[in-house]
Amino acid sequence: MDIALDLGTANARLRVNNNENAIDQPSVIAYNKDDKLILAVGDEAYEMLGRTSAKINVVFPLEGGVIAESGLVEEMVNIFMAEVCTSRVVMPRVVACIPGEITEVEKRAIVDASC
Repeated sequence: MDIALDLGTANARLRVNNNENAIDQPSVIAYNKDDKLILAVGDEAYEMLGRTSAKINVVFPLEGGVIAESGLVEEMVNIFMAEVCTSRVVMPRVVACIPGEITEVEKRAIVDASC
């Protein structure tokens, strides 16, 4: 299985086996401020923008082409990868398109999330 991952500021895209567009959703994540529990990612989180209580934070973890919150980006990538990789037996080959001005720590977070 081959996966192409594009972490854009507005949308995250995952393509599987170069022919089907598996995921094309906004790069948005919603989480509970108290316990940091992830509530929604992508389209579902985007619909929550401006409509949540004070306990729920909806953020774009990528801002201006760079990763603003690496932990949230890692969680978002984990959730998207789990949606397209239904089997844990086969390890997919992943190619990631990431912002050019990120640090080595942020690069490592993307690598860790996509494995």
